[in-house]
Amino acid sequence: MLKNQFDETSLERQTLDDVRVEYLDQSELNRKSVANVCNLADGVALLIAFISSACDMSKVGEFIKRCLPVNTKFMMISTAGELCHFEGKTSIYPPNQVGRKKIVLQAFSNRMITDCQIFTIDLPNDDLLKNESVMTPKERTDIIVEKLKKQPVSMSINAQDTVALAYIDGMAKCETFVMQAVYDSQKFPCIFVGGSSGNDEALGSAYLYDGERLIENHLMVCLLKINSGYKFGMFKSQGFCRTENSFIIADGNPSLRYVSKVLDEQGRFVDFIDALKLKFSCKTIEELEKIIYNYSFAIDVNGEIFARTILKIDEIQNRVYFYCDIGIGEKLLVIHRASFLETLQRDWDAFMKNKPKPFAGILNDCITRRVVNSEELHKMNLFKDITIGGFSCFGEFMGIPLNDTLTSVFFFKVDKNASYEDKYYDYFPIYYAEFKGYFLLRRLKQVQIVNNLEKKVLEILNEYRRAKKGEKSEQNKNQMNIDMIFSSLITDFNYDKVLERQYQDNRKVILDTFGEASDEEKKVSYGEIGTLISYMQMALDKLSSQRKRLEKKVQIMEESMSRYTKDELTDVYTRRLGYEIIHQLLNNPISQGTILTFAFIDLDNLKIANDYYGHEEGDEYLRTVVGLLKEKTQPQDIICRYGGDEFIIVFSNRNEKKVITLLERINKNLNSLNKTEKDGYQRSFAFGVLEYTYRDELTFDEIMQILDARMYQHKSKNKILNKKKMHRV
Repeated sequence: MLKNQFDETSLERQTLDDVRVEYLDQSELNRKSVANVCNLADGVALLIAFISSACDMSKVGEFIKRCLPVNTKFMMISTAGELCHFEGKTSIYPPNQVGRKKIVLQAFSNRMITDCQIFTIDLPNDDLLKNESVMTPKERTDIIVEKLKKQPVSMSINAQDTVALAYIDGMAKCETFVMQAVYDSQKFPCIFVGGSSGNDEALGSAYLYDGERLIENHLMVCLLKINSGYKFGMFKSQGFCRTENSFIIADGNPSLRYVSKVLDEQGRFVDFIDALKLKFSCKTIEELEKIIYNYSFAIDVNGEIFARTILKIDEIQNRVYFYCDIGIGEKLLVIHRASFLETLQRDWDAFMKNKPKPFAGILNDCITRRVVNSEELHKMNLFKDITIGGFSCFGEFMGIPLNDTLTSVFFFKVDKNASYEDKYYDYFPIYYAEFKGYFLLRRLKQVQIVNNLEKKVLEILNEYRRAKKGEKSEQNKNQMNIDMIFSSLITDFNYDKVLERQYQDNRKVILDTFGEASDEEKKVSYGEIGTLISYMQMALDKLSSQRKRLEKKVQIMEESMSRYTKDELTDVYTRRLGYEIIHQLLNNPISQGTILTFAFIDLDNLKIANDYYGHEEGDEYLRTVVGLLKEKTQPQDIICRYGGDEFIIVFSNRNEKKVITLLERINKNLNSLNKTEKDGYQRSFAFGVLEYTYRDELTFDEIMQILDARMYQHKSKNKILNKKKMHRV
């Protein structure tokens, strides 16, 4: 009898789901509906509610919490629209009428989730809510970094079994500061995916609920640790294609998310609105808004586009506002809206390569996509037989913030030896370094723009000095009061005012007063120009003092960036970045059964090439070898310059024998080149190779010791062979 009961319980457990979804009206929410969605294998670990903003979130949250088993984690996000798909439902986009009171409940089992932690931090955004920018981006980011560092984490974080579901108040205007702080804190080595909470009218509040309280102006993170036998993959889709057009941002405010000036093809500062009108061949804002409806903008990170969508064009203040911030110095790509269904299918097909079918997913889909593609939503049948929960949001996350995008995490059941590939899952260390490097590079570009502005001020000053020496121009009878023109510039100096059009026009008028004037008039004009020079000199003094601080910051940032940049000569990873990526690979197995094969190569005779034929010859020797290595490696393989003539290569899923054969073939190619070039030195390299499985549990230093020893064995063997060849000759 006991055996039969056990068999029935075991069978019931096997047939229970790991993820369930319910789509309810608030009036339908009761204990039975909550119990039904939580009827999962081994019980419920996590319940997420995506809820219409018209619902009473506090009341709903308190009721659901009372219905849940003890220790179940629970969170809730207000939406601009709900997403769901489960058995018997045809579309993931239910009707989205304003004022609806709908709730999507998505529950995850204890069998699938081994650990779960939810935490929140309040955001420093009081000024932003008033449409002001009191703090600098760095000051704001540093505050969030400190809050993240103080946050206790109860689980070990591993990129192969941990994903961070990140949600932020959609009215908080802090998405970029949050994600930069995540990387600066160095505390969360896993992918962040999620979105910004929304509401029906894009006005008022966009709440979060952390299982205890209703909150605004917060970040909410749910760390999920997945059991063995399950995997997750990150899916991103944007309904755009690239164009050949782009802009370099010259002026704006990242905190308030607007751009005012860009650099034209001649490197001049021009109004962004004027540049857009010129690019799209239109004369009025109304024409521009109609044309630009079919376009958007994006930044490029490691060959992938991350959309940046226009919120509004303010012609009076000469500003273009975006849903996501854009930094000075960034290259803003122009992208064209493409077919919603075709791009979604294309991206899905690429994502599903070498994967089994997912059984569940969490979707974060920009509300703009839902509105723009409303005619095609009912035709979308891509996620058939997949249990889906999610929401239409005001902004999305996938490593960094973006807009007008679908970001999502899908879950798979994967047998131990089954094939499974996902670029964010398999090569997370590389993407992590790229995302972190994006924020540092952006800051360096901003400093470069500021230095260019200083040069412009010097040019302005030189023009006035030439005018003081008596250069003639057409007289302007309307003498101007220079004190009034420039007093605001000196009293509250900032860089962008130097180049604002009104100051350029005023400067021209002042110079025009130096025409055919009487001696008395010239005397007055000389006095005015002298006053102007004094003011400009004060501005330059302020610039000079700031430049010293900027140069120090640039030096510090350049030292930091050396960890994330490539070797200038060979365009492979630097030693420091390579070291970090390899450590991440060793600590985070790519997938079950994966092998890594390390190769350490040392070029022969580089010193001879440099000393006898010049460093240009030595540089060309290095580039030649690296070029051959790149031809023979795959995109996921890693090459880094370890020293002057030393390189490390990490081959993924290629055994030791194949790597040795590949390196010997490259040496033969170099030998053929030696016969052709006859430069007086031999191009070749010695190498050591080690096949590594994660069962070995070697540190990187131990691996390098083995590689170094094998490389010297190979070098000694080559010397003996060369001596024998010379003896025969």
